[in-house]
Amino acid sequence: MSANAESQTPQQPGSKKGKRKGALLLLTLLFIIVAVAYGIYWFLVLRHFEETDDAYVAGNQVQIMAQVSGSVTKVWADNTDYVQKGDPLVTLDQTDAQQAFEKAQTQLAASVRQTRQQMINSKQLQASIDVKKTALSQAQTDLNRRI
Repeated sequence: MSANAESQTPQQPGSKKGKRKGALLLLTLLFIIVAVAYGIYWFLVLRHFEETDDAYVAGNQVQIMAQVSGSVTKVWADNTDYVQKGDPLVTLDQTDAQQAFEKAQTQLAASVRQTRQQMINSKQLQASIDVKKTALSQAQTDLNRRI
């Protein structure tokens, strides 16, 4: 029995070393796989993003101002988006513009009516001037006859 006990004792530490060695090998392989996966992810995705702590931009930054006032219904560009000349940045509510257009049409119609009325008045005043000129010429003729 003592021979069996001695033969079993050396095998137990060896099997623990084998399990430990296998676990370390598995952990090392897992670490290598994770490192390779991260390297591929960095190469394909992360290398295209810039990162800085002082965040100064050397590009062209332009302030924009609205040409007309109105309520914004949709924003087409966010901060730091690259836009081309002529790209729409926002969409405005058409209600204000439609009301302004209708008001302008009403003012135009009133101006046209006023202009036509002034033309009619001009013709009437021209006729009145012609009558006064005729009366003046008659008065001068009468004056010349009496003198």
